[in-house]
Amino acid sequence: MWSTMKPFLAACLLGGASLGLAQTAVPLRDDLVAATRERIRVLDSRLLEIGDEWQKRLDAANCHVGCPPEVTNRVGKEMPIAMDVVLAQIHAEVESFVLRTADTRQADLNKGSVAQGLEQILPKSGLTRAVFVLNSGNHRSLIVVYALLRGHIQTPNGTSVAIRAYNETTIGNSPSGLSRTGLRLADVAGEDMNGYAGLELTELHAPEAGKVWLLLSGRAMGANGPNTRMRIYQYDGETFKPVWMPENIWGSFDVSVTVDGFNIVGDYYRQDRKRRDGYILYDYDGITGVILLDPQFIR
Repeated sequence: MWSTMKPFLAACLLGGASLGLAQTAVPLRDDLVAATRERIRVLDSRLLEIGDEWQKRLDAANCHVGCPPEVTNRVGKEMPIAMDVVLAQIHAEVESFVLRTADTRQADLNKGSVAQGLEQILPKSGLTRAVFVLNSGNHRSLIVVYALLRGHIQTPNGTSVAIRAYNETTIGNSPSGLSRTGLRLADVAGEDMNGYAGLELTELHAPEAGKVWLLLSGRAMGANGPNTRMRIYQYDGETFKPVWMPENIWGSFDVSVTVDGFNIVGDYYRQDRKRRDGYILYDYDGITGVILLDPQFIR
């Protein structure tokens, strides 16, 4: 069954969902939450089943380490493809819920209800979830952040991270002749954080108005210790831009926001020294980046 699944199904499922608009007739919110939660629960259970089936195949082959190529190619490739299809369906369910819950008639696009809904419809995993609203001048954007577990697979592919921006757009005219607006998917980011857990999200002070800067950090699943990755994504109302993509560092660190940047402090893993770094953000004439401060200037 897995061998007949095609990777492009994931893109098709998400593409169809992103054509939906926020201002359509919807059932009562409680009914929408209950129905969406149940569909996601069933899909999440399917991820567990795929993982269990994968484990059974490895057990049957009796080669948890050093499997022959025929087993590795069959089992090792089919499982992530099958999981990707199911994950795409879950992402599509979340997207449909967001588009039907957001409301462009409200100044904050009904941000609070969307955020509450994420907590209600997604499995209780402890992974980060957040919603932001950006006014970039000519339109508003709703930015949704969440992550999914790939069943109980503690591997480099154990999580699926989603950072998605939805832009306000005109969708037609009301009976009174006034234009109506809704939301459409504009851009996505976060895939390079797939496989990381213990995710922490920090909104930084954007150096230029009309943009959002988000710092996401997490620890590699399956690593023998805290292998920490950090990324900064900027959204300008149209597209996401990865601004800061440093090498992974072994250690446990905390992030604090400053007026014009952020600080990182904590302990390096298995080293008798501490990390205390300060950074400032810059965004000038379309050129963005992060500058590491000299230790004497860290606040």
